[in-house]
Formats: sequence, structure tokens, C-alpha cells
Amino acid sequence: MFYGVILVFVIIYILKKKRATPPSTRSAPPQSAPSQAPPPQASAPGPEREVTVDDFLRFAEKNPEQARSVVDMLNSRAGGESVRSDFGGSIKGVFVMVTSGEPQTQMVAMSLSTQVLIKGKSVRVLLCGPGGDMALRNSSGVILKPLDKSPQMLLQGLIQKRVPVEICPFYLANRAESEADLIDGITPAKPAAVADELLEPGIKLFTF
Repeated sequence: MFYGVILVFVIIYILKKKRATPPSTRSAPPQSAPSQAPPPQASAPGPEREVTVDDFLRFAEKNPEQARSVVDMLNSRAGGESVRSDFGGSIKGVFVMVTSGEPQTQMVAMSLSTQVLIKGKSVRVLLCGPGGDMALRNSSGVILKPLDKSPQMLLQGLIQKRVPVEICPFYLANRAESEADLIDGITPAKPAAVADELLEPGIKLFTF
């Protein structure tokens, strides 16, 4: 009985408390907002990639005519120093390395070197390994048709036209022959000078 009376008083107190609370302060039940998918956001454009000189040179290699047109347009607007326009024809010369001892391969190397020289480009020849035998005075050359000449004869023709012809330094260092046994005009190569030549812009390397 005692506990029942206490329970009644507690209920009355709670009801009075609720009535005394202003409506504005009563917490409204949470209303669930209608689910809507967020509007699609446009992705921000990334920074534009700047076109470099290397990009243009790569384009010019594949499209020399279009590259020349671009250069001509730049020259017409520049009114000053002309822009380089030798794309597709920028080869200054060739560096020919002969390591094969096979006569026909040597003949191809010497014949093509001669033709490059005739076309007005520079030629430099490096002989190494079995290909170095061409540089020896006592080398027995093989006469090949249709030129009826040996690779060594064409090599000497290049030397007479002031083409630099060098022998690999490792060739003489590992043989009984010396520099005195070389054909006139052939000198031992210096690695640093050869590297400089290979890195020269416009020089193409060919190996046989």
C-alpha cells in the first residue's frame, strides 16, 4: 500500500512536469529527410600539360612536313631570328663501327660509308675485334664482285678522302701487332673522343 501511494505521487509529478514545459522547448521527434541522391558533381579539370620542346621534336620526327609548316608559320610571325627547320634532314653524319671479320659484311660497311660521304655527310670509322684485321698492312683482302675490290681497298679510299679511321685500343693491346703494323692514316682510338663523337647531335651509329 505504501509503495502504491509513492508510485501515484511520482506519476502525478511527471505529468505536471510535462505540462509545465513550453511547447517550443519540447524536443520534436526526429524526422527522416527524404533520401535524395546528391547531385552529380562535375570533376574539376586537371592542370593542362605544357607542351615541351621534346614533344615537338618527337612530333617532327614522325611528321616532318607538318613540323616544317609550323616552323614556317613561326618564322613569318617572328620577324627575327629564324627557327630551326631541318627536321627530317638533321643527320650530320654517321659513325660506322666494324667488328665483323666476314668480307661481305665489311664490304657493305665500306660501300655505304663511301655513299654517305658522297652525299655530303661526315663519316667516321672504328675497327674492332675481327674487323680490326682490315687495318693491318699484311691483311689479305678478298676481292668481291661487282666492284672487283676488297673491303680494305674501299677503306683506303675513305682514308684518302680524309675520313677518320681508328682501331680499337683493345685490339692492339691484346695482339702481337703494334701501331707500326697499321695502314697509313689509321690511328688508335681514344675512348673519350669516341664517346664525344657518339654523343654529337645529328650523328647516327651503324655497326657491322
